[in-house]
Amino acid sequence: MQSRTLVQSQWYSWRYSLLLPLVDILKTIGQKLSSDFQAWEHSFAQLSTISSSLNVQKASLLNQISLLEERFTCLSQFDWEKYGQLLEAIAQTDALIGERERELEVLRDHHCCVQMELTSVQRKKELLVQKIDVFSKELDELSEISKLDADLAKSKCLC
Repeated sequence: MQSRTLVQSQWYSWRYSLLLPLVDILKTIGQKLSSDFQAWEHSFAQLSTISSSLNVQKASLLNQISLLEERFTCLSQFDWEKYGQLLEAIAQTDALIGERERELEVLRDHHCCVQMELTSVQRKKELLVQKIDVFSKELDELSEISKLDADLAKSKCLC
């Protein structure tokens, strides 16, 4: 019985030795499959994120297309004649503003000239006031000389 147990034990040992490399290979394959599965899960998560992003972009693009269609409808109904009239009115207004600016520039130049003339007149006035003061003093001196001459003439007459 011992030999039978020994034979059986050897048979199991031999079988185990044959299956051990296969088990190692299966473990390696299992680890690789697990790693590949995790990579696929990660890729699937990325694809889901990309898909969500693309759906958001698609919705945005559809909204923009809708807005463009509305604008196209508005432009097709746009009154280009009134637009031309408006542009013409703007051009005329710009021309009038330009004329008013030129008139304002002329008035500023004229104001400058008037200001310079006024300054010149004020200087002349100051000179005249100074000359009048000098003339007044000379007149006062002449008046005193006249009085002295008159007094002298009277005194000569009395003598």
